[in-house]
Amino acid sequence: LAFRKGEGLALRWNTVDLESAIITITTTRGRLGAAHIEGRPKNKKPRPVPIPADLVELLKAHKAAQMRAALANGWRWTDTGYVFVDPATGEPLKADIIRHRWGRIKKAAKVDCTIHGLRHTALTILALDGVPENVRMQLGGHATEAMARHYARHATLEDVRKALG
Repeated sequence: LAFRKGEGLALRWNTVDLESAIITITTTRGRLGAAHIEGRPKNKKPRPVPIPADLVELLKAHKAAQMRAALANGWRWTDTGYVFVDPATGEPLKADIIRHRWGRIKKAAKVDCTIHGLRHTALTILALDGVPENVRMQLGGHATEAMARHYARHATLEDVRKALG
């Protein structure tokens, strides 16, 4: 879905409409020194993002598992809580934890890619598939056409083959 890492970290259940299959990005979460802070997204506007049916099902299962963890660990789960939390405490996940977990996933998968690189990949694939610029801008939360075009200018494998003869 091409979310920024901070947008995923700040995601709350009250912005996830599983019935309508829409996530509304309203905040981002990051660090300022030792403090973890929340603020408006990079383009300063909330953005609705439709989600595919398989992701809706995954989020429903995740929400149910989160509720079970809340009961088992004694922390209070509410619909206004974060989507991605530490299962032992209910506290929102922090970027450092994500970075550490991503490092383990990369090593196991034998790939070398940043989380932000996944965002680039998603937007590039959309561009290569011919998804209109305005749609890519909405998904990526881009305020300018120039930023959307940045992801569209990557060469395809076929382009490289043609260039090499």
